[in-house]
Amino acid sequence: MKPTKITAKGQITLPHELRKKLDLQPGDKVIIAESPCGYVIQKQTIPSPFTRYVGFLQKKQCTDEIVEELRDK
Repeated sequence: MKPTKITAKGQITLPHELRKKLDLQPGDKVIIAESPCGYVIQKQTIPSPFTRYVGFLQKKQCTDEIVEELRDK
């Protein structure tokens, strides 16, 4: 991998190979963490707001009870 420069604003350009490997798109956020071997760059993943509802409809409730439970939250 080739070196990259830091701009006066502290910005860097990640090489194309790295952006492709991490599946980085414009606007994505990355996490830079220190490790014993140097620094690690990871793509920040944002959990889906729907994750908490996975399996919710598998309950043995009628629709009215489900709607009432969702309104109470």
